[in-house]
Amino acid sequence: MTKQLIQNAIQTPDGTILNSVNRHDYSNYLDANKELYFVDGGLEYIRKSQNKIEAISLELYDNEKFDILRTKFIWGTYGKTGKDEFKWIKLSEMTNEHIQAIIDTQKNIGTLRLNIFKNEIIFTK
Repeated sequence: MTKQLIQNAIQTPDGTILNSVNRHDYSNYLDANKELYFVDGGLEYIRKSQNKIEAISLELYDNEKFDILRTKFIWGTYGKTGKDEFKWIKLSEMTNEHIQAIIDTQKNIGTLRLNIFKNEIIFTK
């Protein structure tokens, strides 16, 4: 059975997360260490920068063990009020209240992501 890519992302040494969501979705960032980091390809292919100081790979496949998946899976957020600066956060760093709000309001996230959120609530109880 072929594994399916469900996330194409990296975390730079200064903690910045870059995520490529769609094909040819090139995302780059000049890290605090003055190296340029990038990720590209969305869920179609993986293309990442090669740096002297490597980024942490946050790529995920649908066959990943949940204890690893929860530390790599990211979600974009504008914070509780919806007015904060956009940022990517890891599932393991989200509160159950935040996750439940996503489950209740985001009706187009697909079954795979919905189950990831539900499993995180079960995992943390």
